Amino acid sequence: MSRRVPEEEGFPPAGALGGTARYLVLGSFPSLRSQEKREYYGHERNHFWPLLLSLGAERGLLPSPAENFQTVPATYGEKIALAARLQVMIWDMVKTCRRTTSADDALEIVALNDIAALLEARPSIERIGLNGTRASALFLKAVVCGREFHGAKEALARVGGRTVLHIAGKERAICRLPSTSPVPTRYYRTINGKKALWHGFLDQPPAQFL
Repeated sequence: MSRRVPEEEGFPPAGALGGTARYLVLGSFPSLRSQEKREYYGHERNHFWPLLLSLGAERGLLPSPAENFQTVPATYGEKIALAARLQVMIWDMVKTCRRTTSADDALEIVALNDIAALLEARPSIERIGLNGTRASALFLKAVVCGREFHGAKEALARVGGRTVLHIAGKERAICRLPSTSPVPTRYYRTINGKKALWHGFLDQPPAQFL
């Protein structure tokens, strides 16, 4: 990739901040559309917000969305507020990069975010959801080390894989989740196929989740 392509900065953490977060969702880097709107998961067809909105509706925090997961009317600020109410913090693995498209494999990574430092500062985070293949690979490479690496790599080799790792002074459950990108994959072609894993990550009691 040409070095004349300017560097892009990602977003700071959003959603549940301080000591209220129980869940950390890590993506790779905002898409071009997300950067344009300055919103996490800003592409109109991304499944992230519809999945959170459907969970919010199930918990009685919102009116029930339509069966096709169309979002209820909401501003970005209202969506972030919902994430906070669901105790979800949102961040990305990549801090700075160069790219010409939104594809994960087009990222020329300049710097990663310090996930371990974030977790050190927030012991309230119990579960970490890896949103997509690139986020999972970067998390393993940058955060997991030592004797835990190979076991974690095997456990997270498939979508839906789970493991427990001791990170930043605390054991935390890690789950590889199906990407919320609207681009269909072999096994996850629609949002309905992703709902069980995403809602399970955010809603199952610890004994069932692990």
